Amino acid sequence: MLRKVATGRQRRESKPFPWGPGCFAPRMPIGGDGRAVEKRTASHAWYWLFGLLLLVSGLALVGFFWERSVEARDAQRFPMTGQLVDVGGYRLHLNCTGAGSPTVVLESGFALTARQWEQVQPGIAQFARVCSYDHAGIGWSEPGPLPRTSKKMAEELHVLLEHAGIPGPYVLVAHSYGGMSVRMFAALYPGEVAGVVLVDSVHPERYFGRPIPRSEKWRYWFYRMTAPFGIPRFLGRCPIGPPSCKRYVETYQRMRESTAESAAQVVAAGDLGALPLVVIAHDPQAYTSSDKEQERWPREDTWMRRQRDLTRLSSNASLVLARGTSHQVPTEKPQIVIDAVAKIVASARSTSRHLQPYQRE
Repeated sequence: MLRKVATGRQRRESKPFPWGPGCFAPRMPIGGDGRAVEKRTASHAWYWLFGLLLLVSGLALVGFFWERSVEARDAQRFPMTGQLVDVGGYRLHLNCTGAGSPTVVLESGFALTARQWEQVQPGIAQFARVCSYDHAGIGWSEPGPLPRTSKKMAEELHVLLEHAGIPGPYVLVAHSYGGMSVRMFAALYPGEVAGVVLVDSVHPERYFGRPIPRSEKWRYWFYRMTAPFGIPRFLGRCPIGPPSCKRYVETYQRMRESTAESAAQVVAAGDLGALPLVVIAHDPQAYTSSDKEQERWPREDTWMRRQRDLTRLSSNASLVLARGTSHQVPTEKPQIVIDAVAKIVASARSTSRHLQPYQRE
């Protein structure tokens, strides 16, 4: 029987174009239904999925042990000074040095530890007793009840001083967000306050009527969930030293969620009457348009307007411009803060016979 021989042109047309789209498609067996190829493709997908899960688990395990090692290292680098005082079911860290009345109380900024005052406290201890402390859930202090409003923190501070046996009157010194807490303290316990120093303090206008955005809530949720595996620390969201990163981000979120309520409380508290007040403002020239930190703060004219507005809280107030400093005045120019405190302490002692200066032995 004679077979029909295909011509060269017919052979070329019968073959798929070697570099066309068809060359990337899975080859189907001639005469088969493709089930073998589908099985092989599914098994490859499972291999990829297993490999991805193995990689994620490995990274999570590495992050977990890295986070634990950093926390253990920080615990050794930053041993606790002072004492833990029970304030009703949980303990707050308190560190007092020096002697002489009135007692100076240092209030840290938003979610910052008492170590913020490391350069200020020794200078004040030369002429008065001075106490720094950690808010509940921050530093060495244990977590406290919600909400974390300025009023709640002022009440906690009062209980802390009372249980530690440190009587008033007090000179309250606050940095940044801590300014709202000391204003609440002065409103709740006016007879126990001898003066106030606000160091580049936040104005309640910044948070008044501004609840936390939904996107920010989701971000804090992500930080809380991933904190045990070191993600927030890797992103620079956790401080050096105690507390654990997970506890820090939880406390930070609780405080942030209460900022609008805190601002409303401070506004309702009113002014300070004739209480001696020193307002220290950072240098507007310390920021330039290229500074990234500038983006976090209101425009400098707005910030300075608010600082001048804080001086209207008392009929006995003065404004000090901290030349050459940014917002971190206590660490950049601690002597400016020490001098302002010395002024308030001297004023308090001159108006009361019961206040005694520190006597060196």
